[in-house]
Amino acid sequence: MNTLADTTIRVMKFYHRGAWNIGFLFPLSRDHYHKIKNLESARYSKTHKCLYLPYDKVSYDSFQRLGLAHTIIKPVDISSTRQSPTVSVIAAIPDAAPKNAGRNSESDIAPPGVVDKITWQANCFFIQLKFQDAEVKFIKSLTRSYWNTKQKLWVCKGTASNLKKLQERYQYWNETTYQKLVQMTIPVDRHPLVIIKAIPSDLSKLEVKIRNSRSAVELIKKIPERHYDDQKRVWIIPRNKNIVDRYVLLCKAEGCEVKEMLSWITEQPLSKSRNGEKWLKRILQTVPPALLPIMTEYGQVFVREHYSYATMKAYCSSFQRFLSTQDNLSGINALSKVDLEHYLNTIAMKSISANEMNRHISAIKLYYKKVAGWSDLRIDQVNRPRRPKNLPYILSRGEVKRLFDQVDNLKHKCLLFLTYGCGLRSGEVVSLQLRDLMLDRGQIFVRGGKGKKDRVVMLPKSIRPLLQDYVQQYRPDNWLFPGQRRSRPYSSSSLRALFKRAVTKAGLDRRHKLHNLRHSFATHLMESGTQQRLIQKLLGHKSSKTTEIYTQVSKHSMDQVESPLDKLGLDIKAGQKGE
Repeated sequence: MNTLADTTIRVMKFYHRGAWNIGFLFPLSRDHYHKIKNLESARYSKTHKCLYLPYDKVSYDSFQRLGLAHTIIKPVDISSTRQSPTVSVIAAIPDAAPKNAGRNSESDIAPPGVVDKITWQANCFFIQLKFQDAEVKFIKSLTRSYWNTKQKLWVCKGTASNLKKLQERYQYWNETTYQKLVQMTIPVDRHPLVIIKAIPSDLSKLEVKIRNSRSAVELIKKIPERHYDDQKRVWIIPRNKNIVDRYVLLCKAEGCEVKEMLSWITEQPLSKSRNGEKWLKRILQTVPPALLPIMTEYGQVFVREHYSYATMKAYCSSFQRFLSTQDNLSGINALSKVDLEHYLNTIAMKSISANEMNRHISAIKLYYKKVAGWSDLRIDQVNRPRRPKNLPYILSRGEVKRLFDQVDNLKHKCLLFLTYGCGLRSGEVVSLQLRDLMLDRGQIFVRGGKGKKDRVVMLPKSIRPLLQDYVQQYRPDNWLFPGQRRSRPYSSSSLRALFKRAVTKAGLDRRHKLHNLRHSFATHLMESGTQQRLIQKLLGHKSSKTTEIYTQVSKHSMDQVESPLDKLGLDIKAGQKGE
């Protein structure tokens, strides 16, 4: 039976979407929810996780007529941590005197005028400051800090340590305000918290850290085969989902916040899964009804012959474009070479690349060979365009070092270091699992690379300590580089965006792509005298001709040739002008 405190609605005033509103906080109750939701102008805020009405007498009177038990609370009692910093008990007004006057020479004191505003609300500090690399690095070092993209400011947990660091660096608050904030951070530091982490060295066990909760300690003592690690000051329990779920439920019932830094299942991205039926279903969602029978039959070829998702998606897109230009779909199998060339001439006039033209030809040929049953002799009558022989862009060793110097985040460093240091493709890096990291052998097992080929590459000695620090800090238990959801890997698009940001900050050529790190890896190995056959094995190339392209950009081969101009003995001086 619920108590009065459980059913009472808490009414608050808060600032949201540029206006003041009346918010309603209450436990899960369908009756309360629907009564307030049916009021005129009632809306739900995902940011504040509550129903709200405009802040006016008409709205408040309409709520009172519902006859629901409620109490009015102060803004500081709001439990949500991701709110607008407009509402605050302490508006964080600094002294009238200039901040940091006469102390700008000290390295731990920020220059004056960097901070625009620091606000306390909902047990968090909301920080508005001017962008400087040193200040951003400092804010990131604070406990549980993050960038709020919606409010365009930094947020960190309102702990005593964060308060002390902010005051020491910015000298923002006067003594009276600072002491008041000290008292407000005490409950935050005593907040009961349970953190459950994986143990990468032994995935059959879990590490549990308990803060400020005697009840959570008593509950964990009831788990069989648990023990306390005096050195790390953590509890070790078996990795059992039923046990953990039950323990988490009981801890939350005692008012403890629980953080589970582990994943029980592995979710493969669609492109990495082996479910061809799911791939085909996704692709056919955008196909017009008139083309659906032919596209279904065409797509089943890729499922049956185990093509990759990327190939299926690209070919189906090209073939659908071809079908959309045909007036008579029933006579598509009777088209002649002239009809196909007429279509190819039409898309060639749109200045598409040779690679894209080849993809269109391959998609059409695949249909007529696998579905229509044309002979190879008839299919080969359609000629392909001449491919340009483009050389890859190469980063010098100095440019690679400049690029890496722009990355501070430990996880981001490991991602880029492995891309260059092992010559991996973007999809191969993000798909690495913890079991693929063989530190004792100094190797990395790459599973299901391009062409569904496995291979083993060396693990650079210089990156091993960094990887060990990363594993200890992030505690991966499945994917080596998990994404926002720990059950899924880091995305390739995020890795490419990370590389682009580093290229921009380093002042390098913007045409460089992430794949150029792989090209640079092969070129630098060749310049160091590594055998071409070994480079081919490390890159996973099927043909040696693919690896030979790096001989054309290798500096080692060029250094052995002396230009005839150098043998003329000309006395050429810089800066000479013609008479």
